[in-house]
Amino acid sequence: MQHEQIALDYEVTEQKEALYEAIAALLANALRQMEDAETHARTLLYDALCRMWNTLLGTTYRTREEIAMLRGAYGLARELLAGMQDDDTPARTAAPQEMDGTLLESLASVTSEEFQHQRDALIRILTEGRTPAESPQAYLIAGQPGAGKTTMADLFTRAHAANIIFISGDAYRPFHPHIAELRAHFGDDAVLHTQEFAGKMTEALIDVLNAQGYHLIIEGTLRTQEAPVRTRELLAARGYRVSLNVLAVPPILSYLGTLRRYARMREFGMHPRRTPRDHHDRVVRDIAANLDALDQMHRFDAIRLYDRTGACLYEENQQGGSPAEALRRAMARPFSAEERDDLRRIYAPYVPEELLDEALHSY
Repeated sequence: MQHEQIALDYEVTEQKEALYEAIAALLANALRQMEDAETHARTLLYDALCRMWNTLLGTTYRTREEIAMLRGAYGLARELLAGMQDDDTPARTAAPQEMDGTLLESLASVTSEEFQHQRDALIRILTEGRTPAESPQAYLIAGQPGAGKTTMADLFTRAHAANIIFISGDAYRPFHPHIAELRAHFGDDAVLHTQEFAGKMTEALIDVLNAQGYHLIIEGTLRTQEAPVRTRELLAARGYRVSLNVLAVPPILSYLGTLRRYARMREFGMHPRRTPRDHHDRVVRDIAANLDALDQMHRFDAIRLYDRTGACLYEENQQGGSPAEALRRAMARPFSAEERDDLRRIYAPYVPEELLDEALHSY
């Protein structure tokens, strides 16, 4: 069936998305180990992880066999990094089992010096092998959680022969200076206490990198109108052509995607990032109206819609109607009983039965 083929093709992109965050977590850990006690072996592993992270998107890994190879390299790097945590390395202080509000606020907050140190490290990593452009372009990519925004990041990375920087706030959470302590106390819920840091880091990286003229891919959800407009104004003021690129994905697929991504992160030994269903559904509810409002402003150089395979469903001046109408049609596509059976079979190995039943009956 066509639907099954699309879902299976998307599995490669979905694994890349999980691996992108998994490698970021290893990279942040490797950076901390080097700062604690730098050795030649740690430096080599850190450099290898930088290259792995920087080449994940684009033309390098596009088949299941190549993704399997990358997963193997990730697993080896994870084992090596764990082995380098020896008795000579100063231990990071673990958070106590009970934490009052003052201590929590202290751990979640970051000093300006800590923030600048992490920002500068990320700039060095992200700009490695990239060069500024005479006529820089910025691609704002948007879609509800689980839609598969890495699909578009891949697409635009290939279009620029990898000379472009992908900015994704969720990947910067592991670089929080107190992430070890937050995870020791909150486990998977530590993600709730890194949101402010990740958001500020995203803004700081956009500000620095666009001032230098790099091509940029900037990930968002289109949960509001204000954030993309603010980003567009900043970029346009510095000579960028800015396009808005939206993934048109039915909510049943995106919500199941968030559940499978959570399972994949578990497979990779990560502290997975859970997406609350109400947050997913709120973005689904608002995204078309926000897109319509942005379209009426006529501020973006182009507005495009894509599906999960990277096919362009809508581009201004080439299709009739509005992008919001095209988005609503794509998201409202009905699924037959046979297609829902296919979804159950595809996602059953990753999603608990009760959550799978709920999703299939709710959307």
